Amino acid sequence: IKRTIKHPDFNIVEGGGDIALVELSSPATGITPLARYTANTPSAGASVRLLGWGQTVPQVGSGASLSRYLKQLDSSILASSNCQGNKIRSTEICIKGTSTATACTGDSGGPALYSGKLLGLTSRPGKAGFDCGTNTIYTNVTKYNVWISGYTN
Repeated sequence: IKRTIKHPDFNIVEGGGDIALVELSSPATGITPLARYTANTPSAGASVRLLGWGQTVPQVGSGASLSRYLKQLDSSILASSNCQGNKIRSTEICIKGTSTATACTGDSGGPALYSGKLLGLTSRPGKAGFDCGTNTIYTNVTKYNVWISGYTN
């Protein structure tokens, strides 16, 4: 890694700007970059696929380890009001989660895919506190496309 570029609006306390870029010291080879979704954000009810290696039990600090295997979950976008317990911003998306099917500790930064393209990045629980098993707030990558393009080709 040559450098990391944190978004200037990042706020760990109040949320928002939870996105960063990683510049590599040399080009990656043998992989195909994931395309970003660039159209308007899909409406509530749209299907998304979540990926991650996070823990598979909802209680943070329960002694659970991270998954050895990449997990996939088909979920959907919810109205922002379903994540209001954690001050969702206009640059974020609320994604449906349940006590047995949700993003969790260790999934942070993982993708939410829409039509096979990167739409969101796992940010934090959709309610105050740290336990999983709730709806999850994702950074809406489409809201940062101009910022990303300013650093990439």
